[in-house]
Amino acid sequence: MHEEFCEKSALDDQKTLIMASYKLNLAGELCTAAVWPNNGDIVYRGPVKDVTSNCRASMQERKSKGN
Repeated sequence: MHEEFCEKSALDDQKTLIMASYKLNLAGELCTAAVWPNNGDIVYRGPVKDVTSNCRASMQERKSKGN
């Protein structure tokens, strides 16, 4: 329910949306730019497709290393 409200509000009004989510597909649908933070540092900032792509690659690398 909350996600549906956020999605409708963001898309209808074209406003700035600040969200924290592990749902990278949702971020890709709602946002044009993103920031990937880690332990208080900015790992990557830029177009949402670039940020989510880098985040997915990092998660896959960690998974393959067993971390």
